[in-house]
Amino acid sequence: MADIILNDAEISNLIKEQKKFPPNYETLFQTKDKKGHREQEIILPRNDDSQFKVILRQNQINQFDFSLILLYATKENGINKVEKV
Repeated sequence: MADIILNDAEISNLIKEQKKFPPNYETLFQTKDKKGHREQEIILPRNDDSQFKVILRQNQINQFDFSLILLYATKENGINKVEKV
């Protein structure tokens, strides 16, 4: 499984793309306790058979300390973090 190499414009387009959450999206944000934080992963399918994976992490002590991670996956390449290098 090779990493997907995206240029800045492709990354910007993925970030700007509207993410389609299901109607019951509130129930998807039920976080699970992990070591020192809570975490939840949500899969959001795209029209071209690829998908976004959103990971929400929140510190158990400080609720304002959180991360939202956007991953992009294709069938050929698996999951890749959307970031500029």
